[in-house]
Amino acid sequence: MAPEKGCRDLRLWIGLSALSVVLLLIAGGCGKKAPPVPPRVFAPQAAIFLKCIPGEEQILLKWKVGEGAVKHIRGFTVLQAASPLEGKDCLGCPLIFQSVGTVRADKRENQEYSFRIPVKPGFSYTFKIRSRGDARELFTDSENITCKAGMK
Repeated sequence: MAPEKGCRDLRLWIGLSALSVVLLLIAGGCGKKAPPVPPRVFAPQAAIFLKCIPGEEQILLKWKVGEGAVKHIRGFTVLQAASPLEGKDCLGCPLIFQSVGTVRADKRENQEYSFRIPVKPGFSYTFKIRSRGDARELFTDSENITCKAGMK
């Protein structure tokens, strides 16, 4: 009879130990949970040192981005608004920008990006460069720059 009692005690001890481990695992998962937080996404840095070099039939735009900012930029969109030089002045009228092209972030030369745009003489063109980040919806616009076409 004595050996049976020892087996029963051993089985009881193993059962209680296993139950304790299970309860500890369940209890460790309890507690107040925070709502899910999306990963941080940073808006890309705006283009800086934007230059406009007018020609007779085209305008050359050049710009840079700050040191280390290129790794957060996927590319650039060049936006243009045109208005005739002659005719009714429209001070205060909103500029309506349209995309005229894109530049990939890895397409730079001497730390500078460039984009050539064919233009018509007799127009004033206003440009801005939109830096596109890793996330499609994030972008940052540069300052506007205005050039007159047909000038040298």
